[in-house]
Amino acid sequence: MMKTSPINPILLDDSENHPHNHRLGFSRSNTDILMFHFTRNSQKSSDQSPYFSQPQDFYYSHTSKTLSSSLNGNIRKVTTDWTIHPKGGDDLYAVLRMPIIIGACFGLIPIRGLREECFHPDKQVFGWKHIRTLITIIVTFLIFLNTFFITHSFFIGIISKQNNSAGSLVLSFSGVWFYTAGTLVYAFFLLRSKRLCAYFGHWVKVSEQICDTLQPDWNICRDVNLICILVLLDCLAENTLFHFHAMRPQQRGRMGSLTFEEVLRDYYNSNQYIFPFFNYSPAVTLGLLFTNKLATYAWNFGDIFLMIFSRALYARYASLNSFIESLMVPDGSVCLIKKGTVSWANVRRNFLLITKLLEEGNQLLSPLIWLSYITDIFFVCRQLYEGLAPSANDRYPINKVYMAWSLFHLIIRTIGVNWMAAKICESAHKISKILQHCYPEEYDDDVRRLERYLSTKIIGITGNGCFIITRSFILMVMSAIFTLEVVLLQNASIKVG
Repeated sequence: MMKTSPINPILLDDSENHPHNHRLGFSRSNTDILMFHFTRNSQKSSDQSPYFSQPQDFYYSHTSKTLSSSLNGNIRKVTTDWTIHPKGGDDLYAVLRMPIIIGACFGLIPIRGLREECFHPDKQVFGWKHIRTLITIIVTFLIFLNTFFITHSFFIGIISKQNNSAGSLVLSFSGVWFYTAGTLVYAFFLLRSKRLCAYFGHWVKVSEQICDTLQPDWNICRDVNLICILVLLDCLAENTLFHFHAMRPQQRGRMGSLTFEEVLRDYYNSNQYIFPFFNYSPAVTLGLLFTNKLATYAWNFGDIFLMIFSRALYARYASLNSFIESLMVPDGSVCLIKKGTVSWANVRRNFLLITKLLEEGNQLLSPLIWLSYITDIFFVCRQLYEGLAPSANDRYPINKVYMAWSLFHLIIRTIGVNWMAAKICESAHKISKILQHCYPEEYDDDVRRLERYLSTKIIGITGNGCFIITRSFILMVMSAIFTLEVVLLQNASIKVG
């Protein structure tokens, strides 16, 4: 059995209210044996709580909650709580498990082992020869075919000079970019799933290293699942309205008497880009509908993934901040961090470990961040333009309802992605304010180095280092969108039928 270095005297009492305050941390070995390192923070009291007076090695298997130690030939056992909380933010896979399962159901995430509630490096793996991967490749190819068909139609329209205004070009290109974005999201998760699994493992290892200064976030799973469900339900409602919006007026008037065949034929006729390649058939039309829904889901899921990923990351910084704030005590008119309760070297080390986790997440998700920004901003501008510009369809109430709902859906989703990402920067830099509550005599080199690091670096989600998502960046993007809309409305012309 693997041995560890000697550790401090150990208190063996699992009572939550025991006067001996003890902290618990551990690290994982390659054989799934967890080595627990106990640190005793108080002297022995007058009660008879068992403890060992000599350093001992403890081993904990994740399949059991019994700790054992050998002392002079005698085996003593004690049960304790697990300090790594998978559902409290310490296991990213456990936190994101439900959205990942939903993504796998749509063929978007080709990762195996999703029945496991917690991450295990031998269970959650990616393989090119697995059925999930094959499904993702097939779906990606189908959406790519749609992208090719609609791009062909777009350029044919330009060559034949059917698209003769900036507004018409924007409206025509929206379909091209919609399917392009869907293809790229599927390709992203296909090519990055292996790295995503490795990142899940690295997240757990970092959580094990920094558990002495973290507090579990018991709301994180609720928030992640709520974000996923609400966005998908809103997407379903918006997409349902889209089909009524896209239906021809003569078909919409006899909606109650339409047959399934007529609905399919109307959908085929509303996608004229497919005419040069396929004649009408139920199979072709169902294929079009199927790929359209998958592309829609992929676009929404990309934003969902960024939101829940940002929620998990900013919770790491917030947890570190909460740990330090919990040690503040009143000192006159202000609150200061209690003397001797914080190892600033550990705080600085753990802060840098979380920041390293963020940097690796940026490297992993940068293509998705770029794609999300380009797609969301483009379609927000497109919907604003179509909603503000005059149109022949303005007399139909269903069109007005759809345009309002679609714009609301896009704006809320875009704000959600940006707001969650900006929270990372806010939580990371909050510790600079907390450091001001440190007693002067404890204001050591580690505190100064951490302050200097925070003053010279902006920490947050980035797009390949080209921009960092902060609140000021969000305002700048909003002003750019407004300016673009003004230019489009002033210079573009739409023929009203």
